[in-house]
Amino acid sequence: MALTWDITNVDLPQEILYEKNDEGEEHLNPITWAIIWSTIFLGFNELTEKNLNDWHRRMKQLEISGMGLLGERDSDVKRMPNLKELKLHIGLKTNGAMIKKGSAWNRELVRQVNLATDELVKKEKEDLEEVEKEMDKAVEDVDENATVSFEDESEYNG
Repeated sequence: MALTWDITNVDLPQEILYEKNDEGEEHLNPITWAIIWSTIFLGFNELTEKNLNDWHRRMKQLEISGMGLLGERDSDVKRMPNLKELKLHIGLKTNGAMIKKGSAWNRELVRQVNLATDELVKKEKEDLEEVEKEMDKAVEDVDENATVSFEDESEYNG
């Protein structure tokens, strides 16, 4: 099922909810986008005054776990929308499932942490394999050069 959203009840001007790129195409601003897509993880499908603090707390739990949705393109530092940004989006609704309460959220949080951990471990293993290949190549080059140098010295000593 595709994620759908409704921001008509968000009390922000369209110029803030949407941005235009260099080609003039309109798209959601990054904060609105992050709040919408966070509904998949958080178990909330409507941002209200009543659930604002719980929504914010869950976002911060994910952020502390290294799962932010906002940040510079080439940076590993990511964050989730802050309380002020969330409050400005009260009225946002999605078709995300509203299933994670209490212990169900805690299980989901652990699941998300495990998924993020698996991705980090996989990336670090791939990085290590790449470094090891480079090191093996460098050792081969040194061995090849050392053999040539040794052979050259034997000609002079002989």
